[in-house]
Amino acid sequence: LKHNYNELEEHYFIHDIQKLSSGFPERENIYILGHEVTEDFPLHNHDFFELCYVCQGEVLNVIDGVELYMSRGDIVLLNKNALQEIRCVNEETLIVNVCIKDELFERTLREFVLDQNPISEFLRYENPGREKYMFFPTGYSRNIPVFMNNMVEEYTQAGFHQTFSLEAWLLFLFYRLLESGNSQ
Repeated sequence: LKHNYNELEEHYFIHDIQKLSSGFPERENIYILGHEVTEDFPLHNHDFFELCYVCQGEVLNVIDGVELYMSRGDIVLLNKNALQEIRCVNEETLIVNVCIKDELFERTLREFVLDQNPISEFLRYENPGREKYMFFPTGYSRNIPVFMNNMVEEYTQAGFHQTFSLEAWLLFLFYRLLESGNSQ
């Protein structure tokens, strides 16, 4: 994953959190980027779903005022209504963000989103009274890093563009997260 992260970092690196949405490739529904967390990121939200994976180190992810201490291997899935700030707790932290537009759920992942499971309900905004995020403390998992590596590798090998294989890896990741049953 470190090699693929370095490839990602060379092409897509967050320098200005406010300009992130403008960097989303036109007509693509998945955008993957990596960044180091060497300083705090101010309170912000996105116009897409964000899957945040800690590939190395630790970070304090504050979502709607709730502090989530995330370490290597942990994942958080945020919807568009979540207000997020990231606090640096370790300057060696590397994060991979998978940014997902709603349009993906109308096409390739449509059947998954229509399914009856916690992630599908979250993606459909059918979780009244629940949080605007799902936290998966999966640091102990052997499979999650493999899925994340495969997604990043597929993305970099495709010239940093969305592919059906990338969409399939995202679907596999969602099912793996459901199997882990560790959503908080």
